[in-house]
Amino acid sequence: MNKGFQYLFIGFLFILLDFRFFIDLLPDSLGYFFISKGIAEIAKSHKQYRKLYFATCFLIIVAIPFDLNVGFTSDFSDYLAFTWRVIWVVYVYYLLSILYSHLVNENYLCLAKSLKSLLNKVPIILLISLFISSFLINIPNNWAEYLRILIVIVEAVISIWMIVVFNKLSKSKERKQAISE
Repeated sequence: MNKGFQYLFIGFLFILLDFRFFIDLLPDSLGYFFISKGIAEIAKSHKQYRKLYFATCFLIIVAIPFDLNVGFTSDFSDYLAFTWRVIWVVYVYYLLSILYSHLVNENYLCLAKSLKSLLNKVPIILLISLFISSFLINIPNNWAEYLRILIVIVEAVISIWMIVVFNKLSKSKERKQAISE
């Protein structure tokens, strides 16, 4: 578990930061690779681990065209981006719930409490932003632009919050005490 949360921190950093110069300089597929390593470090003994690990491997493969900036038609690109966001929300919920249940089972209650705040709020906020973004086509352009900006800000704040929590979990004293036992 020592490096597990550090790998999750690095993986989410790669996924949630987007620096492009023809291609993504922080590729999402590499971020998913780090997340899979983090999951392996933290919850390999958990019964749902294999499903999450295979989902992460699937996301590594699916993320490659996004990293390489493969050109799609505009309509297809919109549907693909929406589908990708739905998959992302489900994946984040599944990841957080497995990590939370594993930490509770292993009696890392302080760590579990920190993760519980993410588990209770992040998927709901992401689903609300996803729901709002699906209706942006049907509202006037000036309102749609304001809502898009709001959605981007909300999702950026959520992403930063997740990164900060995983960073704090990687430096937690409870984790260090449990490792030394």
